[in-house]
Amino acid sequence: MTDAEMDELMKANATDAVAAAGRRDVVLDFTEDSLNGVDELLGRESFIGETPRTPESDEDEKLLWSCAQMFGGYVGEVVLRTMGGRWIADPTSDGGVRAAILIGGARGFPVGKVWKRLTEDQFSTLGGYCRALRVVLANQAKRRAEGS
Repeated sequence: MTDAEMDELMKANATDAVAAAGRRDVVLDFTEDSLNGVDELLGRESFIGETPRTPESDEDEKLLWSCAQMFGGYVGEVVLRTMGGRWIADPTSDGGVRAAILIGGARGFPVGKVWKRLTEDQFSTLGGYCRALRVVLANQAKRRAEGS
């Protein structure tokens, strides 16, 4: 998969996330503040069941992974629209690729972040992920400025 194909796929996932949230009266507008709505929606038992949870079956794992891809696409698009950067197809050690965002040399993995939110840690918020990336980028810029 090329970077351009990954970009197209993740933008489509983000669009699907906006539609899914809208059907549940959660407005997603690609702002950092809207990530609170994603966290709230993912925490609704009526949306995807109790989270965080370990997948209980192959079908449950597929459901959680689909949700992680869809909302990971949305989180990544929020980051890219507010901080710049682009989607890339990041090679994995098994010869596959995973969706990543590349911003000024820093890589982020929003699908993995949403997966972790769904399966491990309900208190690790998606808004916090965005704020953490902002700090990483500011620190990189500061190091570059000090080195010049």
